[in-house]
Amino acid sequence: MVYEFNTTMLILIIAMIPSLVSFGFLLSKYIKDKRKELFLLFLISFTNFSSTVANLLIHLTHNPIWKSIALFHSIIWSLLMILFVDTISKEHLDSKKILITAFLSGIMFMNIIDPDSFNIGKTISGDWILLMNNSQRISNSLLNGWTLLIIFYYLIYLVIKSPPKLKKYVFLIFGVAFIIGIIVVILTILQISAFLPYLDVLSISIAVAILTIIFTFQPKLFYVLPFKALRMTVLDTNSGSFLYDFQWEKKSDMINDVLYSGMMQGVRTIIKESMNRGDLNEIRTEGAIIILEYDKKAHLACVLASTKSSKTLHEALERFSIKFNEKFSQHFTERHNLSLFKDSDSLIKEVFGFLPQTDLEEDN
Repeated sequence: MVYEFNTTMLILIIAMIPSLVSFGFLLSKYIKDKRKELFLLFLISFTNFSSTVANLLIHLTHNPIWKSIALFHSIIWSLLMILFVDTISKEHLDSKKILITAFLSGIMFMNIIDPDSFNIGKTISGDWILLMNNSQRISNSLLNGWTLLIIFYYLIYLVIKSPPKLKKYVFLIFGVAFIIGIIVVILTILQISAFLPYLDVLSISIAVAILTIIFTFQPKLFYVLPFKALRMTVLDTNSGSFLYDFQWEKKSDMINDVLYSGMMQGVRTIIKESMNRGDLNEIRTEGAIIILEYDKKAHLACVLASTKSSKTLHEALERFSIKFNEKFSQHFTERHNLSLFKDSDSLIKEVFGFLPQTDLEEDN
């Protein structure tokens, strides 16, 4: 069989380039820094790339099965995008959101397996093309529209909550998502692919690539919404003194030294009472969640106040506790000399550098 190269194939090949670059780049980043957010972005990019390949195979083989595979990829893409948004906005899945997405995906899947879902057509340049029928186009539009609605809701919330230094990146993401989203919806509803084929595929590929670049070079964007770290203290559980204290949030009750000191004394009492009753990892108060990591032998507790409980913060606090002990264990017999522990700032920057709050130099 001799394949005739045409405009449609050219658009799909161009669309493959940003997808290929983004998922290759994300894979290399994930190997170095195994963040689940990077892995989800990698899966989104890979799904987008493989969908584009399936669309290209439609025109190489003229076999409708590849159209079904390409549309099935779009279902996976929507599910992954919802999963990504939930992960970086609340660190857990919203069951209602997943149910709605699954319902819309089910409708689209039933249309995909319908042998009459596609019609053969021609572009204005005379190229062969496979078009969706009305029911398939409507189900595809509903799923795409729902996914875009969730993305825009998240982005608006991100614009409101992001610190000033990150807002320009958030506005850029929002602008790209808005423009591409409008293009994709219009192209899908009006089926303009009969005249300008696969512009929606090209638009999504470009959008995902831009999203990848921004999130990769500004990973603090992953942690704007799920929680906000307020204050962290290394507490001597015997004397109740602070060996080290660091403040992220300057507009919180956690910064009131009198209230905070009283709270730490309460934490100290709770820790001492729980020594023989198993590990205590978290205390819930009216104004904050207190996350704990303590060393019974050294009589030290690392205490982190946050707006929400978070596995990410628990893991970071555990790393900080280990590094603090490794770095300062030789000074534990001189705890009265607090200047010996001043270099803990470098540990904050190393362990908690992913947090989007104000830079270390400006906080302390």
